[in-house]
Amino acid sequence: MKKRLILILIIIAVLVVAAVSIVLTLTNGKNLDAQPTKSPDEVLTAEQAKEDLVFMYETVRDNHPCYLDGSGLDKVFDKAYEEAEEKLSACDIVTVRDLWEIGAEMYCSIEDGHTFINFYDSKRISENEILASGKIVRVDGVSREELLSRFRKVFPCEPQVDFYVDYMLDEALKLESWNQLLEIDTSDGVIVEVQTESGVEVLECTFGYKPSETVNEDTSVEGFYSYEFYEENLAAVFTLDKCVVTDGYKKALEEFFQQVNEKNIIRVAVDLRRNGGGNSQVINEFMKYIDVDSYYIFGGNAVRFNKLLIENKAAQYKNKKNGNVFSGELYALTSNYTFSSAMMFAVTVSDNKIGKVIGEIPGNMPASYGDVLKFQAPNSKLICSVSYKKFYRADRAKDDIPLIPDIETDEKDALEVFLNLK
Repeated sequence: MKKRLILILIIIAVLVVAAVSIVLTLTNGKNLDAQPTKSPDEVLTAEQAKEDLVFMYETVRDNHPCYLDGSGLDKVFDKAYEEAEEKLSACDIVTVRDLWEIGAEMYCSIEDGHTFINFYDSKRISENEILASGKIVRVDGVSREELLSRFRKVFPCEPQVDFYVDYMLDEALKLESWNQLLEIDTSDGVIVEVQTESGVEVLECTFGYKPSETVNEDTSVEGFYSYEFYEENLAAVFTLDKCVVTDGYKKALEEFFQQVNEKNIIRVAVDLRRNGGGNSQVINEFMKYIDVDSYYIFGGNAVRFNKLLIENKAAQYKNKKNGNVFSGELYALTSNYTFSSAMMFAVTVSDNKIGKVIGEIPGNMPASYGDVLKFQAPNSKLICSVSYKKFYRADRAKDDIPLIPDIETDEKDALEVFLNLK
């Protein structure tokens, strides 16, 4: 009996230490007080480059679930690290760009869309309607096909949804740092050719502000959500472009569903086509207005705590309904860009049979690694984003497949299809 008690106490002590450690890691990672990444052209000493590569490797080794889940990806990553060491040692001179490329290729080896190396505080092209509505087909004479070939080596994705890389290429090409990583000379701007509905438009683009240089931003304006009513269709759309829970978001939901009730709306859609993820709690807040008693967001998960991998069973959420509960038809609109918690939002609607999905297959798998810790390499200041959880799909029978919309259509047509439902 005494031995059993001692064993229990030891286990409790280990879990407490692990819990404290992960809290510290989360604090250091998610709230990373990052410094701007060094210029891609800046030269590193051999010692600096080696130190950063080891750092990149260890952040994955010490935090990613693949080292404890039996997937075999730990061996894949170890081999990729050995190859990265060889590439680095073969370089006479190592720039930040060189190190970024070598490290990014190493990270891509485990095919986790959340685990990647990025540049912090990059200048970007000022947004314009042509870039926003078209598809980049050439930059400084380099074809999209060639750029995509280079991009696939340094930008990760899950193989079942590898189209996500094609979609994200356009986003990356708006950033100076990623153009430089893809071997584009940005010193005097770039010539960008964009395919639009009316033909190919040629733009002379320069790279402007950095995120750290934006000032006097009105933080009271929350532009990541909006809603619109189509009373002639008895329909309404709530657009959510980020998964962030704020008092403003909660108030907007309350106002939206109040008007849904007052206007006798019978069909509601949540538009996630421009949503790249964030906090999954946005789902719970939204569901408070849906006439469902309970639901699952995940079919369980596994969480990495230092050298432990803690498996958690699926948690069923008991819905805490608010006033103006909606009992009509619910839809989620998706695109290839819909990612992470936004993808899980659509999965929650689909797998719990609460509603249906219209649009494109989202950009990552419902069963995948996710929830990232962020670290900054000591010398280059490159950012390392590393998953520390493994999620399972709400409907475990579908773990091996992506979310397939009930009505598959081009993202640009998803809203029109929704509004014309019979």
